[in-house]
Amino acid sequence: SLNDLRGNTFVMSLSGHLDKEDGIGRLSMWRAYAPKDGVALVLNPDVFYREESKLNVFSYPALYWTDDEISRRFLQTVDLFIENKELLLKMDFNAVVEGVLEMLVSYAICLKHPGFEEELEMRIVYRPNNRPSLATKKSIEVCGTTPQIVHKIPLSAEWDTDLKTILNRVILGPSRSIIEVSNAVLDAMIEAEIPRANEKLYLSDIPLRT
Repeated sequence: SLNDLRGNTFVMSLSGHLDKEDGIGRLSMWRAYAPKDGVALVLNPDVFYREESKLNVFSYPALYWTDDEISRRFLQTVDLFIENKELLLKMDFNAVVEGVLEMLVSYAICLKHPGFEEELEMRIVYRPNNRPSLATKKSIEVCGTTPQIVHKIPLSAEWDTDLKTILNRVILGPSRSIIEVSNAVLDAMIEAEIPRANEKLYLSDIPLRT
């Protein structure tokens, strides 16, 4: 239902990372989310594109489509259904309906205003009433001033999400206390047993005022 989609869809958003940003990170992300003492975790992309069979948590790229593009894509899909009518008639009706609903839900989850296209957002989506997970841990967290239900993804080899494997690098953003921040982050990386922790820690020299 629409209420279930709105109230029981849990999303974690990440920004795409380009090779040219390896040493500095992305200015818009520092400005918006970490203008002071920020830390960026850069993850290996494989974790977002592999076939999911354990977590029941799925990744979706944000779609920065205009209204015209949405209409064009929808009509294109309708045309494909018409062209493949005979094949669809041979399929299980409920399976076809479920597939169409899943497509529409995916669009609802992924669509974002074209003005944000620079973010290259990837959304990690969990819908517990649709596909419950044995891995995620549910808790109540105060986000800002609002208590909210949160589902946490474990960082564990058991679920193919081990930070030692999926972490590519850590970039420290602009800071007046860069020595203290870098020492603390490096210590945390070593404690987490991140391989070659020293080599994976980068200090951004992007000129953002803090």
